[in-house]
Amino acid sequence: MITKFEEKFAAFLNIAKGLNRQSIIPILYGSVGLYRVTEVYDEVGDLDIVIPDEWLGDKFAEFLNIMKDLGYQQYKDYPHTFIKDDIMVDFEPESGFAACACADFGVLPVNKLDGAEFKELNRNHYLIIYKKAMQSCEKKFESMKRKVQLLEQKCAN
Repeated sequence: MITKFEEKFAAFLNIAKGLNRQSIIPILYGSVGLYRVTEVYDEVGDLDIVIPDEWLGDKFAEFLNIMKDLGYQQYKDYPHTFIKDDIMVDFEPESGFAACACADFGVLPVNKLDGAEFKELNRNHYLIIYKKAMQSCEKKFESMKRKVQLLEQKCAN
C-alpha cells in the first residue's frame, strides 16, 4: 500500500520533470521535503514547491500551461495553488521563500532522481525555518495575550 508521502513525492517528481523541460529546477519544501530529510512522519499535507520568481510573474501564463499539461487545475481562491485529484500544490517564488525563511541557504545542490532534477533543504535549513516560525508565533501570541488581558480588565469594570 502506498503511503501519503510516497503519493505526494511521486507527484512532486512528476511536476519536477515537467518543470525541468522548461529549464526550471524546483526546490522541494514543506512537510514532504521535511519527511525526506528526517524520515519522521508527522503529517504530510500539500506539496510546497519553490520556483524562480519570473515563473510566478512575467512568465505566469507559460507556467499555467505547464501545469495544465501535467493535468493540474488552478485553484480558484489562490492563483499559485493547483490541484489534481486529491493533491494540492502550492508554489512560492524564490524571493518570497528567502524572505520568509529569513536565511541565506546559499547554493542548494541539485538532486537527480527518477529522471527529475530538484533541490531540497537539509535538516539544518528546516531547523532555521521552524525556529523563525516559532519566534513569530510567540510574538503574535504575546500580543494577543496582552489584548485579552486588557479586554478582561475592561469587561470586569
